[in-house]
Amino acid sequence: WARDEAEAAANLKKQQEAERLAAKQRAQDEAEAAVRLKREQEMVRLAAEQNSRDQAEKATKLKEQQEKERLAAERAQDEAAIKLKEQREVERLAAEQRAKGEAAARERQERLEQERAHLVLVEKEKDKV
Repeated sequence: WARDEAEAAANLKKQQEAERLAAKQRAQDEAEAAVRLKREQEMVRLAAEQNSRDQAEKATKLKEQQEKERLAAERAQDEAAIKLKEQREVERLAAEQRAKGEAAARERQERLEQERAHLVLVEKEKDKV
């Protein structure tokens, strides 16, 4: 009977040791799981921060590109306005030149007509004489 009690006590001690080791293993597993979870949460947080920075950078680049395009459009519009103004000035100067040329041609024509009229008069005078 004493041997049975000693055996039962030994078995109880083994069982308690096994439960203690199992509890220790569970605690260690839970601690490792908590560390893994914390690490994963930190990676998710860092990824979210990086994503936020990437989006901010993309937004900044987009704004810069839009500003470049706006400035290029303004510059093109300004250049077109300058070219149009220059073209109109050239046309105005050409019209002035034509007008001056026409006026000069009229003056020459009038002088020629006056000279012809004078020559006709001179011829008539000669004929009279």
